Order: sequence, then C-alpha cells, then structure tokens
Amino acid sequence: MAHIATKRFTYWGQLGILMLLAGVGFLIAQGISLVVLITKFPDLLSSLNTIMDRLLVPANANLFRILQLVAVIFMFILPVWIYAKLCHKKAALHLGIQKNLYIPQLILAILLMFSALPLVGALREFTLHLPLGDYIKHKIVQSKDDYMKQVMVIGAMKNLGDYLATLFIMAILPGFAEELFFRGAIQNLFTRWFKNPVAAILLSAFIFSAFHFEYSDFLGRFFLGIVLGWVFYLTGNLWLNIMMHAAFNALSVTGLYITSQTNGKIDTSNVEDNFSIYVMIIASAAFIALGYFFYKLNKKKNQDVPGEEILLPGYINPRDPFANDTNEIGNQNPV
Repeated sequence: MAHIATKRFTYWGQLGILMLLAGVGFLIAQGISLVVLITKFPDLLSSLNTIMDRLLVPANANLFRILQLVAVIFMFILPVWIYAKLCHKKAALHLGIQKNLYIPQLILAILLMFSALPLVGALREFTLHLPLGDYIKHKIVQSKDDYMKQVMVIGAMKNLGDYLATLFIMAILPGFAEELFFRGAIQNLFTRWFKNPVAAILLSAFIFSAFHFEYSDFLGRFFLGIVLGWVFYLTGNLWLNIMMHAAFNALSVTGLYITSQTNGKIDTSNVEDNFSIYVMIIASAAFIALGYFFYKLNKKKNQDVPGEEILLPGYINPRDPFANDTNEIGNQNPV
C-alpha cells in the first residue's frame, strides 16, 4: 500500500505480535465457548467425549452460530486490528480498507470467483484420487465428514430469518474476517517482508487452506487463496476480496436454503459438486478470460498495491524506531 509507515517492529516482530494476539484471542474465544456450553450442558465436564455429537444437531443451530461468531471476532477481527494499530501509522489503509470501490471491477471480481467454483470441485475430485495411502485417505474423508456435519448444523434453515442469520455467519462474517486476517494482515506482511509477491501469495494461500482443516478441499481452497491473493495484490482494495469471498460463500448458503425449502431437509449428497469435464473446460476458459479482463481493467485504474509503502529516508533504519510523524521520520536520516 503506497503510504507512509513507521517501522516500529521488525518483520519477525510483527508476525510474532499478530500470532500472539491471535493465540490470546483463541484462548478467550475458547473460554467464552466453554462457559456457554456448560450453561447449555451442565454435565459437560463428565461427557467431553460425546459433546460434539450432542452439539452437532439441528436443534443447536443457533448455539453453534453464536460460538462461530465469538470465535471469528476474537480470533480474526480483534487481533488483526490491534496488530495494525500497533505496527502501522495508518492501520485501515495498511490493511487495504479503502473507501473507493469501482463497480465494474467488483462485478468482474465476483464473476471470476464464481467461475472458479467448478475448478474447486475438480481439485476435490483430484485430491480424493491421489495415491496417498489408506490412512491419509481415511483422514481426508473423516475431515470432510466432520466439516459437513458442522455445515449441516449451521446451515439448518427453517425460514427466511434462519437463512439471513446463516448468510451472515457463514458468508458475510467469514468473508470479512478471513480476508482481513489472511490477505490484509498475513499476505500484506509477507509481501513487504519477502519483496516477492508470488511467494507471499502462495504462502498466505497455503496457510489459509491449512487453517480450515478440511483436507479434501485443501487444493481447492489453496487455489481460491491464490485467486484472492492475486486480486488483493493487484488492487490493494480489501473490500473486493471481502465481497468475492462473501459472494462465494453466499452461493453455497443459498443453495442449502433452496434445497431445505424444496426437500424439507438437506442431504449431504446433494451438496457435493458433480464433476464434469465439459463444465470444467468451459469454467477454465471463463476464468482465464475474466482474469485477463480484470487485469487489464485494473491496470487502467492504476491502483496502489499492498506492500509498496513509501520508504522515506530513515525508514529502513531510523534512529528512533518509534517515530510516528512524517517529518520526524524524514528528518532522522536526511539525504
């Protein structure tokens, strides 16, 4: 992001601060969740081995949504904002939270994300057919089943109110929080640190995918992470990423809602993508074309890109590492 920033901490220090804050947030979220669960299940401590089976039922959908909300706020949103305020002069600008949003650019970005959906399904099929050994394949299938159980609980929607609540918890909130953490904070830090945007995008995409602990979709999420990372690097506007991510998730939530209203219940077999080589070829062509047009459009807009902060004299090795004024930074080591 082309703006003045103070180097109060080394890159290792910034990463350490971000991870520490995320770790503390995780512990706080777990503590709050434990209190909520004990209130709901007084015998919780004596039945820990069965608590997930008792929790993962449609009747506890609202409770599960509340726990999801708590986790996202304390693990993603608050740690990133505190980190940005501690380490950067203009926290919002550093994270890519800009006011301007170019509508044609947004439309192309969302279409690009939708065109990636069949490719994600193809990568899932590819993963399941890799020669990984019985044990690893079992773990992949198990992680997929566990993930689908959570989706089925949070996605239990009886009416429009449930749909809107699920849309917020499963689409809008993750779109905002995950992009804030993985692109606004992690990728932005790696881009400035490595001075290599490709490495920064790939590593942040890998971390993004690994975090979900759903291994059948690891390659698919890794691919989506690369797409989101490329868009963020190209535009420097996190709102584009947030809306792309939210729109992608909203498509799945809406599909679940339509299925539940049509059939009365959700069958996990109906949630899976049906792989088709013809659909994949068409989607690949659309993805490449949309990516090209998006790139050309963005070059015309001449947007700032994350990682390109203004390096004033004295910025790299200032005499006062806690300088927070533009003139103060520039005067420390005049040319």
